[in-house]
Parts: sequence; structure tokens; C-alpha cells
Amino acid sequence: MAIKRHLPNTNNANDIRTAFGKIWDAIERGGTATTGGTTSNASAVGGGASGGSPTTGVGYHKHIVDDVNGLPDQLAGKQPLMTAQTVTVQSGVLAVDAVANLSVTLAKVADILSITTDGPAWVRFYRNSASRTSDAARPLSQDPESAAGISADLLTVTGKLSISTDPALTFSGDTSTAYLSVINKGTGDKDVSLTIRYLPREF
Repeated sequence: MAIKRHLPNTNNANDIRTAFGKIWDAIERGGTATTGGTTSNASAVGGGASGGSPTTGVGYHKHIVDDVNGLPDQLAGKQPLMTAQTVTVQSGVLAVDAVANLSVTLAKVADILSITTDGPAWVRFYRNSASRTSDAARPLSQDPESAAGISADLLTVTGKLSISTDPALTFSGDTSTAYLSVINKGTGDKDVSLTIRYLPREF
């Protein structure tokens, strides 16, 4: 597939937006578009833009444009840019070294950007509940097995209750549900609040 795009010789933002709109229309129709006296040829693959992919068509372009930047409606509202999300869960009151098994909806694939707790805690992310069960008896001093189904294994301590993961840790689950283990590592009973900041990659 080959797509030729010609924009008008102008610095006018409205002219440029109109040109993009005509090109996108042509892509969806598999036809041609005239933009400021020149022609853009577009051949749609896989049934048009909606059937495309990074390797077989042009639909994937819709992942990287949105109307916030003033692009035309033909490019807007299709699949908006992914933005970071935040979710907070509570463990319930835990004694010291007691565990809460929780679940939270993230995405089937997501980058974990940071976690924050309101008290010292050992937090683990699992791809499914079976992996969490298998790992339950592992002590903090022992590293997990590489095939244990653990996406993140993090410890917050007094003075550092927020951990930013750089590079981000990738959660990859069997579904969009992340299975969590939260252990109170403080000095007294605590209802641990856990805030997760993440970037969805695949739903």
C-alpha cells in the first residue's frame, strides 16, 4: 500500500486541517482527495481504515491523533490517545504482616507508572489468582521465580511511600483484572490505601 500526501503551501492552520480531513476521507473510501490544487491517492486495506493495522493497513494512525490538537473530525473520536489513569483500593484493617488479597481493573496490558501507599506495605501484582496463590508463602527476602506470573513486586517504607517505576513495569494479565497482594509492613494495625497510576496499553 502506498499513500501520497500533499499539503497546501500555506501556514494557515485551517487550510492544513481541511487538507488532513480530505486525505482521511480518501483513506476511508480508498479514493483520492484534492488538497489545495494537489491530489492525495489513498488505497484502503482490509476494508478501509477501520479494518487496518500497523502492518496491513492505515487504521493504526487513529491511535496517535485526537481532536484536542485541533485535527479534523475525520481523525477525532476514533481511538483517542491513551492517557495515564489512577485507581485507589483499600486493604481493610490489617495486623502487622497480615495480607489482603485484592483485585482491581486496569487493562489487559498496562504500564505501571507508580504506586503510593499511606503506610509501609509490600505490594505484588499478579496476572491471575492462581499465580497469587502459588506465591503466597514466599518471604520478602526471596526473589520470585521468573515464571511465577508476577508483574510487579514492590515495597514501600517509611519516608518512601511512593515508588515511581522508571522504566515503567508492564502488567500483562490474562484479563484486564490485576490480582494484588498487599501486606502491612508497618508497626501497627492499618487499613492500607494503595493508589496505582498506570497507562493502559491493551484492553
